[in-house]
Amino acid sequence: MNFVNEVICLGSVNMDLVMNVLNFPKPGETIMTDNFNTYPGGKGGNQAVAASKNGANVKMLTKLGDDEFSQLLMKSLEGNSVSTELVDIEKDGTAGIAMIWVNSNGENSIAFTPGSNAAFDERDLERCESHFKANSIMLCTFECQKDIIKATIKKAKEKGMFVVVDPAPAPVDGIDDELLSMIDIIKPNETEAEIIFNKSLKTENEKEAFLRFLKGKGVTIPVLTLGKNGFMVLVDDEVKKFKGNKVTPVDTTAAGDVFSGSLCAQLVQNKTVEEALIYANYAAALSTTKAGAQTSIPTTEEVEAFGSENG
Repeated sequence: MNFVNEVICLGSVNMDLVMNVLNFPKPGETIMTDNFNTYPGGKGGNQAVAASKNGANVKMLTKLGDDEFSQLLMKSLEGNSVSTELVDIEKDGTAGIAMIWVNSNGENSIAFTPGSNAAFDERDLERCESHFKANSIMLCTFECQKDIIKATIKKAKEKGMFVVVDPAPAPVDGIDDELLSMIDIIKPNETEAEIIFNKSLKTENEKEAFLRFLKGKGVTIPVLTLGKNGFMVLVDDEVKKFKGNKVTPVDTTAAGDVFSGSLCAQLVQNKTVEEALIYANYAAALSTTKAGAQTSIPTTEEVEAFGSENG
């Protein structure tokens, strides 16, 4: 496909409230830490910034409130060259908030409330659909209402857009066949895949069967990310596995989002799918070496340098 360099990101923009802990607290346990930070985040916002910092023209598609956190989030998006012209402001609404604990291994545990992000509805979609351009990319998370996600993807396909889906948070009731048939690339991680499809993915054969299942449902290019172990992809009826990259992780919070945003940025610059995925794998690994969500997202120059060292 000859892409137009534009990505529209549907998803949430949150303020992340982050504490670093030695170990995650157990039920009923109180632990003390001497640190606390706030970072702009939200899967949609993270992906938009990642796409922008890696060469794409990006528009954020969501709803925020008129509280102080929402104002800070708008400034962060704009400061990272993400267009906010499609972001609606809900009167008396609030930003989404994510509570994040990061343990000594750089792993995270997250709970979030979407705030005004969840108020994005059919009227907002109608307001924005004139911006949907043929041969551009619609990048979606599963942070909005499921019917709105489906309606947005359907409209995007009608307009000739290429649809990339990061199915997080994983919908416990699965993804229906009609929606799968409209997706060009889907990239769950192993945990998300097992939740969505209620299948164990412990062995290489199970993972390959999962990718072929998605292909049979109409997904053009199914991808399964494997964290530090890289990713698998089914292209032209061949399953390929690419190894991970060795880094010392500090915070893995936005790694999956960086993968998605960087992937789309490479695609709209007309890189091949395999080239775009390899680049995204480098970007995601590099992002884990810095704290925070949007603050951890590497630039094109940083990713290319890391790729040259690790290729």
